[in-house]
Amino acid sequence: MSAAACYDVIVLGAGFGGTLVALALQKRGLRVALVDRGAHPRFAIGESSTPIANRQLAKLCEQYGLDEIAPLCQFGTWDAAYPQMGKGIKRGFSYFGHELGREFTPEPGHLSELLVAASSSTAVADTQWLRSDVDAFLCQQAAKGGVDVWLNAVANPLETHPRWRLQLDQSGETTNIEGQFLVDATGEAMVVSKWLGHELATLRLKTWSRGLFAHFKGLPPFEELAKGCGAVTGDYPFPADEAAVHQVTPEGWMWQLRFTNGVVSAGWALAKPGDQAFSPAAEFQQILDRYPTLRSQFASADVIAPAVGLVRTGRLQRLAAVAAGENWALLPGTAGFIDPLYSTGIGHTLTGVWRLAEILSAGSQQARQERLPEYGSEVLAELHWIDELVSAAYATLGRFELFTLSTMLYFVAATGCERAGSGLAHAGFLGANDRLLVRAVLEAKRALLAGQATGQDAATIAAEMRDLLTVFNVAGLFDPRAHNMYEGTAAPDV
Repeated sequence: MSAAACYDVIVLGAGFGGTLVALALQKRGLRVALVDRGAHPRFAIGESSTPIANRQLAKLCEQYGLDEIAPLCQFGTWDAAYPQMGKGIKRGFSYFGHELGREFTPEPGHLSELLVAASSSTAVADTQWLRSDVDAFLCQQAAKGGVDVWLNAVANPLETHPRWRLQLDQSGETTNIEGQFLVDATGEAMVVSKWLGHELATLRLKTWSRGLFAHFKGLPPFEELAKGCGAVTGDYPFPADEAAVHQVTPEGWMWQLRFTNGVVSAGWALAKPGDQAFSPAAEFQQILDRYPTLRSQFASADVIAPAVGLVRTGRLQRLAAVAAGENWALLPGTAGFIDPLYSTGIGHTLTGVWRLAEILSAGSQQARQERLPEYGSEVLAELHWIDELVSAAYATLGRFELFTLSTMLYFVAATGCERAGSGLAHAGFLGANDRLLVRAVLEAKRALLAGQATGQDAATIAAEMRDLLTVFNVAGLFDPRAHNMYEGTAAPDV
């Protein structure tokens, strides 16, 4: 048998996170293998970027010379450089409140609507990533850049310490490879945690949700239907559908992410288990039937991906007990997942890519060993922080005016990071390392949930939350004069 191919780093998982860390390390002169049990293009969700995500991507591209990838940091440059690649415009976050059995009902002062801007124009807008296109493009760039890419390769561990030795099976043909370090970017497969026999810590999480989703064609913009229901949209800070659209109901919420090629990623994140007696398609329709305006919106829409049709998941949340070891590390999207509510996945993963690339490409092996425990603890702490923000929203699903207040917790954290110029810095992702911010947000969360439990009106709860968060409220949130239409939250153009 021929000798095993040797690498400095083996990356498992050729999604965008694994591919970017492989490219960055290759640019720093390390020999890298990128291994994936599948191939590209392929269906994936986790498609919505944010200002924090885009700035982290720009930082990666600048530091590691990823010039071909840099245009993806804003819609305008992406569209000019790669017009055929699937993408969408994301100007911010749109929310619409629905009541069981009723058409969408606009209320004075936009009390059943919330729009929060993330960018000031289409040119500098964030993006929706059609992952089948984006992941395939990045993997091609990795191969061109000198990364050894192994697709359709099932990896089995032969040795895990002191070096990793893997056997790759490609359609019955086996190859052995070795690496000093292994990065797990396999997402929910959590391959390395399983190989090492680590138990999950998911039960520590507060959020509970499950998914029901697909890609659709023929889905009209929701703003058109809202106007038909009497919505006054003249003061919207951006077109409502050029955003991460959230349809909020008492039983969960639906995302709608629109791409410029007419495809719409849409799916439910639901707050209770489903009845497995019904097919995913039947359940999807049953939920639509309870909300007449959404039923009308989907009346002529067709599922186009994945090939198996609508996907139904069990609980979405998962959490590793340990995120890094002596010769391995998990990217954030592998270490855990909370919920798609605030589009945190891309930004958190890119933050992890940047951290790991810095750790693995700079300094001595001793320095690496000193920094890895901190990396692992930060990733897990940030997942708990996201869980705190998201669980507040799920707790308030039954009252849209309180749900809008719950989103302010996230937007306070996000806008503070955006104005600091980085999603990482020393404060951690979404400020997770800022003890004063975390304390203030948790106090505001307690005030929100206590007010809900005692039947306080939304204005009283909002005033208390605003007072608790005054120091961190840099974007004018909680302003009743805004009537739920926030334009000043747009990230500074950089």
